[in-house]
Amino acid sequence: MLPKGQLLLVPIEKDGSQRTVAEVYVQDSQNTAINFNMQMLRDGYAFWYYAHANCPNQEGLILAEELARKESLGIWNTP
Repeated sequence: MLPKGQLLLVPIEKDGSQRTVAEVYVQDSQNTAINFNMQMLRDGYAFWYYAHANCPNQEGLILAEELARKESLGIWNTP
């Protein structure tokens, strides 16, 4: 369990500029660890960057973006 307000970074790889590509987890108010990357995609505040497709949760992340697109959430809510 994460301490309240703490982030857990799970490194996946380094990008071409040697930056760490990671999954980020944060604890919610019910003490559940939430995949922050997936939540950002699901709410429409991010898009899946296919260049970093080595992620173990790739299918869930892609689905989260697809759902946000279908529901026109966040960045997908354009006229």
